[in-house]
Amino acid sequence: MAQSLPVALTPTEVAQAIEIKADMIKLFPADEMGVAYFKSLQGPYNSTAFLAVGGIHIDNVEQWFMAGAAEVGVGNPHQSSAFIIVRPP
Repeated sequence: MAQSLPVALTPTEVAQAIEIKADMIKLFPADEMGVAYFKSLQGPYNSTAFLAVGGIHIDNVEQWFMAGAAEVGVGNPHQSSAFIIVRPP
């Protein structure tokens, strides 16, 4: 489990999180920007662990893992339950 988990969306925010030695970066709102944006963000930051949250549903988790997310937060806006799925090794 990550000890330092700052939130970032832009490349500048990701760079700032890396500068403070974040263990993992929470990408929010992930689904608003989409998998294609996340893939392009992975280019310069491919060794960075990301937790993608916001608009992620159980039916699109695999897309985020295929794009490189280390973990994905899944929730339902109509329920108070949410959980994190860790990418299988």
